Amino acid sequence: MQARANGGGECEDTQDLASTRAQLLRELTAQKKMVLDSEQQLQYEEDFQTHGLFEDLEKSLDPARRIMEMLDSSDGQTRNFAPLNQVKIVGNTVHNAAVDKDSQQPPTESKNMSHPMSVDLDVLFACELDTAAELEPSLTPKFCPVASVSTADTTLYDDETGGASLINDELIGGPVADTGLPFGMHVDTYAEDTIKSLLRERDSWKAGAEKHSKAYEDLERRVYRNAIVGADLPTDIIGRLNLLESATDHYRVKNRTLRESLSVAENKIVALQNEIAGQKNRLKGAGKKVRNAKDAAGKQEEKAKAATHHQQLRTTSERRMKQERNEAVAEAQSLKKLCKDLQADLEVERSGRPHLRKGNTTSDTTTAVIPIELSIYRGDFLKLSNDLDANQFTITEQMQRWYEDCVNPQVVGANYASNQEEGVVAVKLNKLYADLVELVDGHQEAGAEHDGPRSKHTLEPICLAATATRHGHHHFHQPRGIHLTRGVDDVIDSIKNKTDEVADKISDAVDSVLARVESWVIPATCPWKIHWPLPDTPMPTVDNVDIPQLSLFPRPDSTSNTLTIYNFCDYDLFFEPHVGNTLAEIGHIPAGGKLDRPFESAPEGSGINLKVSKTEGDYSKPVQIEYAVSAGTVWYDISLIDCLGRTDGMRNGDTTACAGHEAGLQMGPAKDALSFQCGAGAWCDDQAYLYEENLCKKSNPNSACSADKGMAVEFCASNRKL
Repeated sequence: MQARANGGGECEDTQDLASTRAQLLRELTAQKKMVLDSEQQLQYEEDFQTHGLFEDLEKSLDPARRIMEMLDSSDGQTRNFAPLNQVKIVGNTVHNAAVDKDSQQPPTESKNMSHPMSVDLDVLFACELDTAAELEPSLTPKFCPVASVSTADTTLYDDETGGASLINDELIGGPVADTGLPFGMHVDTYAEDTIKSLLRERDSWKAGAEKHSKAYEDLERRVYRNAIVGADLPTDIIGRLNLLESATDHYRVKNRTLRESLSVAENKIVALQNEIAGQKNRLKGAGKKVRNAKDAAGKQEEKAKAATHHQQLRTTSERRMKQERNEAVAEAQSLKKLCKDLQADLEVERSGRPHLRKGNTTSDTTTAVIPIELSIYRGDFLKLSNDLDANQFTITEQMQRWYEDCVNPQVVGANYASNQEEGVVAVKLNKLYADLVELVDGHQEAGAEHDGPRSKHTLEPICLAATATRHGHHHFHQPRGIHLTRGVDDVIDSIKNKTDEVADKISDAVDSVLARVESWVIPATCPWKIHWPLPDTPMPTVDNVDIPQLSLFPRPDSTSNTLTIYNFCDYDLFFEPHVGNTLAEIGHIPAGGKLDRPFESAPEGSGINLKVSKTEGDYSKPVQIEYAVSAGTVWYDISLIDCLGRTDGMRNGDTTACAGHEAGLQMGPAKDALSFQCGAGAWCDDQAYLYEENLCKKSNPNSACSADKGMAVEFCASNRKL
């Protein structure tokens, strides 16, 4: 909005500049008109003043013309002028003193008498003192009487210029008598000198006239420089032409002034144009800023939309996460309840007491569980597991037949659950076990119907129920589910009638189960990823079960956030540590020695691998101690894959190159977590990695615990002295 306001303000500035320019043009036009009017007025005044000056000049020249005319008219006569000093002026009459002296007659005055040499100065000079003095003082005749000089006290004398002037009568010896001549002047002598003086005066007046004529011409040239000379035109036309020329010159001056004003106005216009251009440039800059602001606003709007969309997605995600959390909490509650139920069921199962199993059964029919417990050597359990599975099935069928016989008695004299007279509720287990006779080769024989020798102690070690145990890392082993395809009735009849035939059939059933495990279990778990079967390699343990905590060796001490390695072997150990993809400094553990290494951090997605070997510098067949620390938790395992023997390039079951394995290996914290234990020379694939890719099993021999518990590794663990 501010950018728009700026743009509008700049438009208004442009309009103001245009209006200012128009106003200046109007003012310039008005000034031009005023100049023209002033020129006309000045021309009128100049014409008026020039005309008056010409008239004044004409008037000033009139006395000179009259004198010239009078002098020209007297050129033909003989002049006898008296000397100037003998001429007396009495009043307005000039007397010739020389004539009076020669005649020795006193001068007489005759007002009506005219002497031939008498001159009427008023007529001769026609002095107009006031007019001449007003026009120009230099034009005043020297013979004109001055107001301050009395005519009775003046006389005429010859001045420096040769002209006659009025002087005091004391210069000539007394007052001059009035002769009655014009001006009271009596002429006696020296008339010729007076005439000469007058001629000189005439010449002076001619020179003055010429001077004034030249001044007039100069004035004309100044006023009318381009006057037409010698043109045969009327005077008024010449005057008009001269006026026109003067007006032209005047207008040229005014035109020059107007041009200067126009130049100033043009400069102002250029300045205004530059200012307009600057305003336009600023307007363009403002427009660019507005566009940039719009672009920035658009980007901010897009960011705001993206942020809003992200917030909506986040809100939706939070809502979904809350829903999932609620569902997870509900599921956790249900799992907790299920765990409690399973714990209760497990406690019932472990109690060893007969009980009813909860399951998908009808209200009238359920499953009764009668646990069979016996003590057995651990190694024998693995050997007899298949026989125990088969005998468990046989015993279950026998118990089912017993139950049916108890419910529906058919043999007279037999003890059943419905026999209330003897108070027997059910056939005792020892009587049931007595129906089985001890076999020669580990197989059982049946007695003749319900009598004959009974061998309970032979059946108990065979009928051991194998329970599944849990490994770590969310991988589980499942017990082999063995289902006999032969009919139950045939097996029971064989047990009752022919012991050898039943033993053969049981042996055939066990052999078929082993073949199925060897033929399809491994390819099913890890198809086309490893070579199978491997030469001289034992079968793997069951999958999808918990890794059991063995008690082959006492658990060693461990230090928080530290890896402690014990060497109970009678030879030195050498290890090559790998931190991620980086090889660290090689280490050495002497026989009977111990090494503490603080937990090390590795790049994300990797861990620490200590390759332990019996031979210094040869780490081609190492026992690998592996761990990784992340967020206060340490993951750990033992790998014997690379130290196994080879047959035709394929790994086999030979573990003689594995350091410390001949006397047992152990890795784990001191307590509260799983400690992997591999017996002396044992194939412990549930405690350590022995197969490539671990056969892609769900259960893997690795675990995790808090790093605060520390970690301990024992080589030749069975050699440890307690």
